[in-house]
Amino acid sequence: MNRFLNNKTIVMILLKEYYANTKTICRHVSLQVGNMYGIKTNKIRNNKCRDKDTVEARQIIAFFLCVYEDLNMDAIASFLGCSDHSWVRYAINNISDKIEAYDEWNEKMNKVRNQIYNLDRKEVLA
Repeated sequence: MNRFLNNKTIVMILLKEYYANTKTICRHVSLQVGNMYGIKTNKIRNNKCRDKDTVEARQIIAFFLCVYEDLNMDAIASFLGCSDHSWVRYAINNISDKIEAYDEWNEKMNKVRNQIYNLDRKEVLA
């Protein structure tokens, strides 16, 4: 077996690792937001579910994945079962507008961010 990896092999390994990490991040964010809303992730990812809380949770997930995790909009749309990146852009704009317009939305998003990134822990991370 060849001890040296060629560039194509290295790229493939890095891509597999990137996509594995992306899926892990998407699952974590959707699980945390789903827990806060009391909605299972399968329901959030099912684009046919259009009740207010599910749509809101889906939009919050898209917002966090794009703004905080800097993930590709097409990848976010695919993960959430949405048609394409334009839905993600709409979700981000919608959530951003609500944060700017309403103090309770700003507080809600801070709470979600703390839940996702576990910022409400008492211990200080070194």
